[in-house]
Amino acid sequence: MKVCNLSAPGRRVTVRQTGGRIISSHNRANEQKPSHSSRRVTRRAEDTEAEGPALRPGPLSPATLQALQRSVGNAAVAGILTERGGSPRPAEPAARPPAGRPPSVQRAPGSSSDEFDDGGISEQDLLAARRAAFLTALHGEFAKSNQWDLSATQGSDGSVTRFTAAKRPKKQSRPRPFTETPEVKDLRRVSTVVRTYLKNQGMNPVEVQAAIGRSGRLLIAANDVKSNAHLRDLFNRGDGTQVLAGMMEQTRGKGFPAEPRNQQEIHDREIRQHTKAKPEAASPPSFPGIQSALNSGVTVAVAGPPGMHAERRIVAHNDGITPDHLGGTKRPCASCATALYPEGGPGVHPGIFQSDDVFNIGFPEYDHSDLGNEKASAERMFQRINKAVEYTYVTVTKRGVEVPEIGSESESEPG
Repeated sequence: MKVCNLSAPGRRVTVRQTGGRIISSHNRANEQKPSHSSRRVTRRAEDTEAEGPALRPGPLSPATLQALQRSVGNAAVAGILTERGGSPRPAEPAARPPAGRPPSVQRAPGSSSDEFDDGGISEQDLLAARRAAFLTALHGEFAKSNQWDLSATQGSDGSVTRFTAAKRPKKQSRPRPFTETPEVKDLRRVSTVVRTYLKNQGMNPVEVQAAIGRSGRLLIAANDVKSNAHLRDLFNRGDGTQVLAGMMEQTRGKGFPAEPRNQQEIHDREIRQHTKAKPEAASPPSFPGIQSALNSGVTVAVAGPPGMHAERRIVAHNDGITPDHLGGTKRPCASCATALYPEGGPGVHPGIFQSDDVFNIGFPEYDHSDLGNEKASAERMFQRINKAVEYTYVTVTKRGVEVPEIGSESESEPG
């Protein structure tokens, strides 16, 4: 017999597997008792037990999982599945009715469409249960290492729905000269020019990164699919240097777009970088550190699913190899730093870890289809991140203000 104790506000649930059935016992001390007219079965308090769906050996059916979810929540279901080590049994395909005849749906007597759906538990329900189990386990790995400061959001059943993690001690990235990496300094400027232009066009690139690819061409990417499509069209139709010059002139006329946070600091940075790259309207664009790559041509890296971070798109286009020179509007998050620099390094200054899906695209451990192995996947992912990320950083601007939204400042830029 297996016993799993779960707690929720005002309620204690005990799930026991005995023989072939699941039995759940509820402590209803804080629940309102049903009226006499609605009470169907009366038992002594010490004997109150609600029998759940039958549990046969092997994988659980979707209907059984759905009933368990309603009774004890996602976290409990995930725990039961982990103990059993099994996956849900796929639902039998429904037979299609003859053409012209509406489908007939069988329901339990007195049930409503809210209580029973046509296909049992949905794939979305299963994914939510798997994701909750994985994130809860991953949060636990960060916590027990005692090396990270955590901030988490929990669901009503106590499972972790999202969290962030900053490695101790907190590190600040202050303005630096970039004298040894002039290419990165100009790649940052190009990224700022492109992001500012896209935002003025009403798009949301989130971030822009640029790099020198294996072919010697300039690679550019944004997180946003629509932004990348627009950029590809622009650079396919014109010379890269002239396209960038046109972007800067449009910004000169429109001004700098609004920012949700730290607007003054971000605008100060954008003004400095635009001024350095093109001081006057009549001035030609100046990107000396990457002019050779610009002359070779510009390629927009569009590989990857929606939301994928720009630097990951660039690496995917670059045959999976991290470019020697990469720079953008933001520092890499902890997940991107782990993917691009798995061994870490003194020049790698990642931001905090964030558990949201788009930050972790491409991590096999983050694939929630491995039902029942969430804890093992969480352990592997944490070990990868903890190995690659020595510290996490936050940018301090030239005026001494912390701005997490941007990468490191340059000492040599005016202002």
